[in-house]
Amino acid sequence: MVLKLTVQFPAIPVFGSGNLRSPAPFNSMNLSTLKALEFDRVIDIACSFAVTSLGAAQLKTLVPQSDPKQVAKTLAATTEGVGWLRLESLFPLKAPTALEKTLAVLSIEGQILETQQLLGFTEFIASVNEVRKAICTLPRKAFPILHSLATQVRRFDAELKRVNQLITATGEIIDS
Repeated sequence: MVLKLTVQFPAIPVFGSGNLRSPAPFNSMNLSTLKALEFDRVIDIACSFAVTSLGAAQLKTLVPQSDPKQVAKTLAATTEGVGWLRLESLFPLKAPTALEKTLAVLSIEGQILETQQLLGFTEFIASVNEVRKAICTLPRKAFPILHSLATQVRRFDAELKRVNQLITATGEIIDS
């Protein structure tokens, strides 16, 4: 039996992304300034908190901002994120260690996931739903940026329900 899932991830803006190692994207800062600010170290610390390797890869693309409006947007988003994390006892995002490999398999049309890959992927998608739900239950006025981002994330309830109906607790696929 083949279970076909179509997954599309929305493009979510990432503030201040660019190539950290090259100062070209931000002409007002040179490498000696970045070294003095220990920006690489800040990025490494931020990456240590990433739940997935994909998140760490996104964090590694961050560059300092010199535009005051962009700095204000970034600080506001960061403040909201930190505020939410202070309210939550646990960050609900979960991902299998082989998430990138699973996504690579999914990117090839007609390719079939192994049962463990499918289970890991559904756990990840379920946790994305949980993060979305947790953010959407926050007071909108206190967390407008997080609300805006969370509402851009598609829910996969029907797909998760179908997968859960077709896989037993022991990980066997029910042939229907």
